[in-house]
Amino acid sequence: MTGRAAMQTPEPPDREENEDSPPRLSRPKRATRPPKNYAREQEIDNERKKTGSQQKERIELGDRRDVATSDDAATEQEELDVSGLVREIAKLRREIRLRDEIHKEELQRTREEFSATLTEVRHELQTLTDRNMTL
Repeated sequence: MTGRAAMQTPEPPDREENEDSPPRLSRPKRATRPPKNYAREQEIDNERKKTGSQQKERIELGDRRDVATSDDAATEQEELDVSGLVREIAKLRREIRLRDEIHKEELQRTREEFSATLTEVRHELQTLTDRNMTL
């Protein structure tokens, strides 16, 4: 027996050779369990992968931003947009002032109506209390 044949595991002896031996026990195959800290290691690895890909995305986005801002046509367009935005802001401010004035007028009318109603209710209450006192 030289070479490969010498390295193989020998076959177990047949049962017929040794009848005094007890019957073989049927054993389940070994189940390998992952170590207790296996899940934690996997979470750490996943976090590393996520943060690494996020950093790569940030770097790539940073490169793209530089390219977009260096274009002369884009800056001219932005200047036009800025002046348009300033005009729009002024227009919105005027609308807000107008709405505020209208709101103040409505509030003043509501206060006057409420005051008049309150005066009437007080007068009615006074007359009712006066009647109850006389009885």
